[in-house]
Amino acid sequence: MTEAAAELPSPSPLPAWARVGLPWICLGLLVLPFHTLWVDFEQVRRGLLLMLTGAALLAFPRLPRVRGQRLATIFILGLIACALVQAITQNAFHDASKGNDTPWSFQPWEAAYRIAHWFALLVIVRIGVMLEVAAVASALSALVLATSLFGILQRFGLAEIHGYGVEREPVSTLGNLNVASEWTSVAGVAVASLMHNVRSKLRWLPIAALALACAYLMVNPSRSGKIAMIAGLSLLAVMRRKERGYVPLLIGIGGYLLGALLSAAGPTAPIDGTALREERKRSTVTLDIRMEIANGATALFGESVIFGKGPGQFAVEYPRHRTQKEIEASSFERQFATEVRTAHNDWLELLVDGGLVALVLFAIMLFGLQRGTRDKTRLVPMFALLLLMLVRAPIGNAPAAAVAFLLVGSPVQVSLGTGWRKVLKISITAVTGLFLLYLGTLPVAGNTAFTSYVRAQRDAQPVPIDAARSASSWMSYEPRWLQIEAQNQMNRGDLQQAAYYAARALELRPFEPQLLKLLGEVLARGSRYGEAIKVAEQGLKLDPAHPELRALRSTALAELGDVDRAIEAVVVDPHPALREGLATHFADLAKRASQRREPKQLKRYAIENTFVTIADLLATHDRQALPQIHTMNDRLNRDIRELERSGEDRRYPVTMALEAMARGRTNLAGKYAAAARLRGKISKWQADLLGEPLDQLRKLPEWQGALPAK
Repeated sequence: MTEAAAELPSPSPLPAWARVGLPWICLGLLVLPFHTLWVDFEQVRRGLLLMLTGAALLAFPRLPRVRGQRLATIFILGLIACALVQAITQNAFHDASKGNDTPWSFQPWEAAYRIAHWFALLVIVRIGVMLEVAAVASALSALVLATSLFGILQRFGLAEIHGYGVEREPVSTLGNLNVASEWTSVAGVAVASLMHNVRSKLRWLPIAALALACAYLMVNPSRSGKIAMIAGLSLLAVMRRKERGYVPLLIGIGGYLLGALLSAAGPTAPIDGTALREERKRSTVTLDIRMEIANGATALFGESVIFGKGPGQFAVEYPRHRTQKEIEASSFERQFATEVRTAHNDWLELLVDGGLVALVLFAIMLFGLQRGTRDKTRLVPMFALLLLMLVRAPIGNAPAAAVAFLLVGSPVQVSLGTGWRKVLKISITAVTGLFLLYLGTLPVAGNTAFTSYVRAQRDAQPVPIDAARSASSWMSYEPRWLQIEAQNQMNRGDLQQAAYYAARALELRPFEPQLLKLLGEVLARGSRYGEAIKVAEQGLKLDPAHPELRALRSTALAELGDVDRAIEAVVVDPHPALREGLATHFADLAKRASQRREPKQLKRYAIENTFVTIADLLATHDRQALPQIHTMNDRLNRDIRELERSGEDRRYPVTMALEAMARGRTNLAGKYAAAARLRGKISKWQADLLGEPLDQLRKLPEWQGALPAK
């Protein structure tokens, strides 16, 4: 008789096929390689987990209770209470402070999904106590073997799926290095803990699975999975020291050695090495990024210590605490826009979600669930998961979290009672199951609807607007779909609809600079420049160096005729991404002024365009650019004189001196110092734009004291 049969109350609420087949079906679905055009693989997997648990509640309403279930229920109720406290608090604040421009931030959909995900994992506990242990062990072994082998083959370019990661990147079937590493470590430890439960004919299967899992972790650059695996196997060896518990550890070490050999023997870079180089570059700053995120999460926790900000609210609230250091590192110096959706530390995120209340209730729940577990080695996968929670967000990793919770707990009863109690329990179970099915369907359907849009973008085809609209209708709680819809409507010229969708997205993420930028662009296109400036300034409070927001504010100020502020908005401490496009920006402002028939403004922007162009050419140190520099200097002098600003604009003698220096005529460069002194020093931002060439000019005796300090 198996361990499961010994523990399971009689009669079993599951038919024999379900006790054996469910581990294969459910876990297999969770680790399948999904559609390569789905935008968010993890989101879809979480949706699928909700669908599976909802279907289980509908199909098997007689799920047994488990030891610690009441504590688990209290944990869920605690999360709901934290959400209500935050919602009520925000409502009271806004009612009491009409006219306060602080936006409403609490998002009920985010709370619902977070709570539902936790609930689904607890349903997994109740399902797990009904399954055949031998079937669970065999299914896990086979799946770990398959996903690990697939990842290793990817490393050698032998199992590529077009669009599923970059070439030779071992993302396995999970589509992401970290997610695959988490699954492999937790499931691998589970295989080791259940190794003795596998039927004799398949004893080779968990051995091969564990060895390949460790080998795969070695070819996967993610570090957290390696640590979690070896820690779990070490704990298992201690717990089973009298039962040759060291065997799985030895197998794991052998797998690590095999993986090290494969890494050494395999190619050092993919065919297209750009992505891998970027990944390696990112790995060097990962710790700094996560420390910055941790600091932001700690600050959020400090704002609401007892009840937190509400379940699932981290992604909504964190942008208020993003630092310039973290933004620059995460985006590779603003090469693309980024957002932080998790704290990369589930313990911290739990504190942000529900404060001390959630943390204490979670600890109590874990203690209650493990109390009745007869074979304590089943708790080792949960240990690995809890360890990963220190550096990653494995709770949101549906297959990894499902495995850990699957092996926890022991049943205490099956009976539903009789009469109205039975009807009530079945009704509540059915409603809950339907709700989970509904919640799970939305991300799956939304991502599926969006695939045609992504395919069109990939193939440079006209994008089907209806695909984005369909996705946004399925996932109206997800701002990224609304953002895309707003962009589409703006491109079509329907500014009213664009503003509507941008405002809706901003309601869901009120502290997201990219969404503020989008709304500002829509407003500016509609000639609502005053509103655009206010929106841009809101974004700049969150991210003062945001290049696009600064450029947007500058353009709006220029359209309102505020030339000085329009120039100042982009020239004072410009971010490198803005600095590179500064000449183009001023050329655009000049063009706009020309269209408005404002010659003085046109001339002001033309002067700035010429000056920035000179600075760019000087920075190249290219002697072939000297004729162009000379032409630009003549233009600068002429435009300044025509504008009658010779007495207050001091740049011409400086740029002429720099031109002379570039030609090697140091004596001539020194002679321009007298003219510069008559006009006074150039401004600090002008000196900064000229950069390194100005440092050479500072060294000349004639120019001592005639230039701003560096």
